[in-house]
Amino acid sequence: VESNSIRVEYYRWMQKELPDLQASALKQHKAPFY
Repeated sequence: VESNSIRVEYYRWMQKELPDLQASALKQHKAPFY
């Protein structure tokens, strides 16, 4: 199913990018967590 593969890609992106986003947010102290 296409939506399933898109979801898999999304989770891969999240696992790869989210730690960096959280780290930068902690440094700035103003970006909210979603």
